[in-house]
Amino acid sequence: MQPHEEIELVGRRIVCFHSSDINLQNVNYELMLKTLKKYYDWYWVFEVELENAERNLKLWREMMNKYW
Repeated sequence: MQPHEEIELVGRRIVCFHSSDINLQNVNYELMLKTLKKYYDWYWVFEVELENAERNLKLWREMMNKYW
């Protein structure tokens, strides 16, 4: 199941959003964020290795500017 499908399945029952490293090869973030925006506008927790934190923050900011 893809992330956007899981979001649709849970819908407004989402109470927190938790992710690991941003993976542009395996996740359609445009579709995921458009789906997420329908149901959720609150915390998004990332759990990543310290050496990957800056890269993930940069990617997250780019995606939010582009798709949110």
